[in-house]
Amino acid sequence: MSPELKSRTKVNTIDLTHLALHQSRFTIISLGDGCIVAWAGHLYSGNWTDTLKRLRDALGNSAQLAQVLRSIDGHFALAVASPTGGLAAVDRVRSIPLFRRGETIAARGSALTLECGSEDADPDAARQLAMAGYTIGPTTLYREVEQLDPGEAWVWGDGGRIERLRYDRYAAWDVDVAADESQLVRGFQDMTLGLFEKLVAGTRGRRIAVPLSAGLDSRLIVSALRHLGFRDVVCFSYGLPGNHEAAAAKRISRALGYPWHFVPLSPREQGRFWHTEHCRAYLKFADHLCNTPVVHDLPVVERLLADGTLAAGDIIINGNSGDYISGLHIHPDLLSVPKDASEDVLINSAVHAMVAKHFRLWNALATPVNDTTLAAALKREVPSAGRPFSAETIHGLYEYLELQNRQSKFVISRQRVYEFNDLDWRLPLWSPDYLNFWQPVPKLFKSHQTLYRKALTIANWGGVWQGQEWSFPRYVSPTWMRWGVRPLAKAMCVAAGRRGWHRVERRFLSYWMDLLGWQGIEPYARVAGDRRGARHFVSWHTAAYLTRHRLDWDGQPSGKRQAK
Repeated sequence: MSPELKSRTKVNTIDLTHLALHQSRFTIISLGDGCIVAWAGHLYSGNWTDTLKRLRDALGNSAQLAQVLRSIDGHFALAVASPTGGLAAVDRVRSIPLFRRGETIAARGSALTLECGSEDADPDAARQLAMAGYTIGPTTLYREVEQLDPGEAWVWGDGGRIERLRYDRYAAWDVDVAADESQLVRGFQDMTLGLFEKLVAGTRGRRIAVPLSAGLDSRLIVSALRHLGFRDVVCFSYGLPGNHEAAAAKRISRALGYPWHFVPLSPREQGRFWHTEHCRAYLKFADHLCNTPVVHDLPVVERLLADGTLAAGDIIINGNSGDYISGLHIHPDLLSVPKDASEDVLINSAVHAMVAKHFRLWNALATPVNDTTLAAALKREVPSAGRPFSAETIHGLYEYLELQNRQSKFVISRQRVYEFNDLDWRLPLWSPDYLNFWQPVPKLFKSHQTLYRKALTIANWGGVWQGQEWSFPRYVSPTWMRWGVRPLAKAMCVAAGRRGWHRVERRFLSYWMDLLGWQGIEPYARVAGDRRGARHFVSWHTAAYLTRHRLDWDGQPSGKRQAK
């Protein structure tokens, strides 16, 4: 893959000390001769000293820099600055973000906006965030602050221009049409076990903690660890008491012989936590100007640290994002596109499917004008594939756009919860090994997670995959909602049809059925009385986030509509 350079802004110096000031996980050292390096993250293989020296020696040669960056087996953000030039880069999934304003690079976007006001906000980026919980591409809420996308770096010379280098792209459209299912199954199993062997070797005796659910991804993690004989594992689950995710996790952990802990949550408890100093400090820490801070297990981790279940030195491994990378997120409309459709039609199908799926935090914002603007922004992110997209490969563009935006900005930012609480983390299902394996897998084996499910069932690591007892049906919590209020409400909405019922359920009942209870940041009366069509708790969290930046829920500067 050839590197791509885009000319940006002329700079004289790059300030790396800002990385350490605003993100304590960065290490800054000197390599001699005026060369300063900063990095954060971890490697599955290799070592930082050799990697950083190779990058230093490749400065000034974009092709060599791209080759070295692609070869790094781990998750990272790093910077190298010498008297003759330098670079700053994020990994292939942007697990640790980097931001820039002028000559300053920072690990937290909001650290660069001390004098910015709502009048400096980018209206398009603000509207994107209001509709999805994240921005599109390298933009942030403020015009003067930009970010690196997955697989990108900034490079600069001595007093020259800073340029954006694309060193890698998740080209899921570049499929292996001759792939054999049985070979893929064995390849997946071998790759996964090899990855976890490297991961275990890198723990150096530290304990692993896994947020465990009923899903395939976290079960893969604990069952692979058990298969390899790694015993120093603790599992935990959380949510409404009696929820199906926790019930399944309890059975899985016990079958594997791992201790399991449950943290009960409720809307009332989450509402109280939202106003604590701990939560406010985290929201500031995780403010990157490009996504709503993810708070899913923030109060859970705090409680587990307080009671001694978790401790400093533990490594958190969650299931992000095995469902995405194994094909579950491919939009159904892209599984049956006409074989004779033109490339323009195919691209439009992928883009509009993305808008309809992920940019619906508020139904009131789903207007033709907004959707057209979003589609145009997403199309600007469509790369040149090197060959035309076809009906068999257009799913890859959809996956690419989701990785570039939703996955890398919103989903992966859950890792900030662990960093804030001084816990380490790993993301094996986002590792280079996983990306390299899944990128060329054809749509036939990705759709409905066909290959993923088959490979895991055949492997049956830990004995928790085969048989009906390891299939966990979903059910509604709490019990009073499952057996009382919800059936009665559904019966009363028969005349409204399926869509009408779902609107009623989302508006009046989801507050109590949300497993995490995070709609509790607002009073129930406000949620039930709201007519803007909130999708779920992220809608309310996003509105609150925009308010902290003096913007309204729809991304407009506060008071703008009233002033008209």
